[in-house]
Amino acid sequence: MISTWQTALSKMAGCITLGVLVFAAGCGGAASTSDVDPPSPEAPVAAKTPANSSSPKIKEQASLLPVKAVENSQVTAAREAFQLLIQTGTEPAKWEAAQQTLVTLGTAAAPVLVEGLKSSNPIERETAATVSALSGATDAALQAALVVCLSDSSSFVQANAAAALAQTPEYQPQVMATLTSLLADSDPQLRRMAASNLGSFGAEASAELPKLTAVLADNDAEVVTPVIQLLGRIGPQAVKAVPQLQKIAFEQDGEIKHAAEQALLLIQSESTEQIKADK
Repeated sequence: MISTWQTALSKMAGCITLGVLVFAAGCGGAASTSDVDPPSPEAPVAAKTPANSSSPKIKEQASLLPVKAVENSQVTAAREAFQLLIQTGTEPAKWEAAQQTLVTLGTAAAPVLVEGLKSSNPIERETAATVSALSGATDAALQAALVVCLSDSSSFVQANAAAALAQTPEYQPQVMATLTSLLADSDPQLRRMAASNLGSFGAEASAELPKLTAVLADNDAEVVTPVIQLLGRIGPQAVKAVPQLQKIAFEQDGEIKHAAEQALLLIQSESTEQIKADK
């Protein structure tokens, strides 16, 4: 999902910072606001540092590079726009226009984005995944390539791919598994992005309860608060998180305290109702 990250894509000093509802920023770049309203609730990220091009996974991805798409006016326009996004030194105005071109082209740009997702260059994979999230990723071939990227060697590629697929029901279990794994990443921006992108899920995330509960020990409120809210939506199945939620509600202040109190009400009240119903 691409929910509350106020979306943005900016390229500074050769590094891409993505922001869509909840994009994590890689390469140390600052996010800039974009005119594009993401189609789904949370959003991707950007390349942190180039992956080792000699790694087995990168070689495998390179070997899977598809036959170059048949050129037509739209594919040509998409390819030119994509090149502007990934090359260094592109002026900000041209970069934003190129991003808008790809989003506007929609499924017509899918062949170029698929090529980008299968590139050995992590910056190209990140960019393609992010544009996919911004434009909706409804093309079947594009979705298939994004699924492969959920296990990419770059955590930022994984994050962007998850954001792109979050609104496609058949891929939601894989997306949730990816996002909950990113909650343990060493990069705080990635953890925040993953937590925010989990905001569109509810009881279906119960399979990830061990990883979600572990996050409650994180000292970053921007990571913990969305997870607490998700635990509340999961309901009675999250009952094992109650002691930690009670501790947070007692010791913390502000939004995180309120989130813990609300989650406890949802988990415990629904549990009580279920017990009564069973009787």
